[in-house]
Amino acid sequence: MIAFLFEKNGFERIEAFYDADNPASGKVMQKAGMVYEGTLRQRLVNNRGIVDEVCYATLKKDYLSQKAEKQIYQFLKKMSIPYELLQHKPVYTVSEIDFDVSGSKVKNLFLKGKKNYFLIVLPENKRAPLKMIAQEVEERHLSFASEKKLSQFLHSVNGAVSPLGLLFDTGKNVQLIIDRQIDPKEKIGFHPNRNDKTLMFNFVDFLTFLKKINHSPKYIDT
Repeated sequence: MIAFLFEKNGFERIEAFYDADNPASGKVMQKAGMVYEGTLRQRLVNNRGIVDEVCYATLKKDYLSQKAEKQIYQFLKKMSIPYELLQHKPVYTVSEIDFDVSGSKVKNLFLKGKKNYFLIVLPENKRAPLKMIAQEVEERHLSFASEKKLSQFLHSVNGAVSPLGLLFDTGKNVQLIIDRQIDPKEKIGFHPNRNDKTLMFNFVDFLTFLKKINHSPKYIDT
């Protein structure tokens, strides 16, 4: 039996305990992306005496992004959408990319207006002209959205913002905006909601993904 404990600080941390005499539970925790933290000795209430308990833990946001990654792969497989998987060290900005990418290098910005949210895809070397983008999307002002909203709408975290997270935006709260300078004849790569992996798509296959999740991109000049 596995017991889960959610701490009071906004459910940010998830802990799982199980009896040491049931090692199969440890494998379940590892598959869920949790990390071993230690073995405790506690008296259980079921009159079994002193029993070793093993503790695994993770942060809620890490758990959500890991679960989202698996769901992205499952969806791509179900829809027969091809891609190439690149594994690399974690990268938080496009300037940190030190591996070969055979296609367009892009950056993704999660922004908010007065009431609306936007995911902007720009060429890697282009500065984000927020005033110009705001005019294109008919907003008076744009700013970066909170990580809380990023987790809520796209099941992602800072450093791993990706249009693939639109799979989870079933309420259509986020509008995808693509810069017209991005060449549709080139491949394009996005994180599967974690920043140590990149999925490379033919642009037409990326558009198929968007169609399957009923998200229509808006193209703009910046």
